Amino acid sequence: MKKIVSTDILLGNSIHGHIHDVIGRVQTGEPLPTENELVERIRTDLNSAYIDSTQRRQQWYEQPSKYSMLHEIYYDGQLSKEKIHDIQERTSLCVNHFLSSQTFEEIIHNPDLKIVDSERFRVMEVDGVNIFAVLDLVYQRINPRILDNYTLNLSFSQFFIFCFLPLFR
Repeated sequence: MKKIVSTDILLGNSIHGHIHDVIGRVQTGEPLPTENELVERIRTDLNSAYIDSTQRRQQWYEQPSKYSMLHEIYYDGQLSKEKIHDIQERTSLCVNHFLSSQTFEEIIHNPDLKIVDSERFRVMEVDGVNIFAVLDLVYQRINPRILDNYTLNLSFSQFFIFCFLPLFR
């Protein structure tokens, strides 16, 4: 259908976009939003999509690229109270986890860190096979430390990413 999006996808896209903005602010030295400000910006995105879905349906039919239509509104006619509560809870959790993450702390406080790339489509070759990926953020330590599996203390998925990133050219 014409640009219908679920609240889950919309939430993820909004969080992703605002985190990207925060990283950009770190790079340019602009003031960073507080946790509450970030949550409020994400809520504004979600509320705008809700208003589009409930009050601008005809405009959405005519110009779907300018308006959002929530899947739940289009097919069910409403958002359940449980869904609204779930989205509110996940918004707060995601923002809190990002702002308290080790990666974000390192980006803010490590002067030996350089952001190499963000949101760029990349291609790498592994054993003759091209792998295509869009990486959220690639950064480099100017004075790298030597780490091994024991000192990293990473989960399997984190260790996989740690090993995977050096393969990019």
